[in-house]
Amino acid sequence: MKLRIDKVLFVFILTLGIPLFSDNRFQVFPTRVILSNNKRAAEVTIRNQNTTRERYKISAVFFRMNRDGSMVLVKYPKPEENSAVSFLHFSPKYVELGPNEEQLVRIMIRPLIHLTEGDYQAHLRFVPLNDNEEPEIFNNQKEKIMMHVKAKMAISISVIFRHGNAPFKLSLSNLELFKKGDHQYSFKVNMNRSGKGFAIGDFFVFFKPLNFNEDEKLVGAIKGVASYLDFRTATYDLNNPENIDIKNGILHLKFYSSSSEGEKLLAETTAKIP
Repeated sequence: MKLRIDKVLFVFILTLGIPLFSDNRFQVFPTRVILSNNKRAAEVTIRNQNTTRERYKISAVFFRMNRDGSMVLVKYPKPEENSAVSFLHFSPKYVELGPNEEQLVRIMIRPLIHLTEGDYQAHLRFVPLNDNEEPEIFNNQKEKIMMHVKAKMAISISVIFRHGNAPFKLSLSNLELFKKGDHQYSFKVNMNRSGKGFAIGDFFVFFKPLNFNEDEKLVGAIKGVASYLDFRTATYDLNNPENIDIKNGILHLKFYSSSSEGEKLLAETTAKIP
């Protein structure tokens, strides 16, 4: 199916450091699910926040990560990309909800026989359907499917399956700071990963002035960061809650595993800021 672009708005939201997963009309939470051999099932909730009754289509899809961290929907993942689409099961596949109603979606992993140890990933995609639009079965053997929805938003949440022993190492390098305005900054860093596991966690950014006897202060937090590649760059804005003037000091970037995996420090780096 080809994407119709006449009078159509289509938007993807992915779990890549974006804090909110709602278009004020429907919401899906949690925004990332991590499964393993000891935990092969989970639930997510879809909530209709609209004032009208709505229908939603749910499908399992694969997004390829580019080296700049952007994600592209693809129908034929490469074997080395470790797609979980073929053994990701979920129910229901279609949901109809009234205003402020919720529905649980059950997710289950049934790994293939002789599956190599390592991390595997897919996305569960939720698409609102128009009143005049018939539900369409997702089939990744066909052309890339992109539903056309009028002024509505598709939400995709990440599903990770950790199969067996999947160790990895992560290092951060080439940390840079960019000033965007008064007390407004962004940073860029290289994420270097090796091993069978994906790097999944949160960035915390601290700053310590050189000329003052002060502890370092938090100037930014980015939740839900992931790297499925051996190398990618990560660029994010700093929320800088205390409006700190970031100059003449040390910028300190830390990457922790997610709260569900113990919030362990996985990597850190610093940069001297003139």
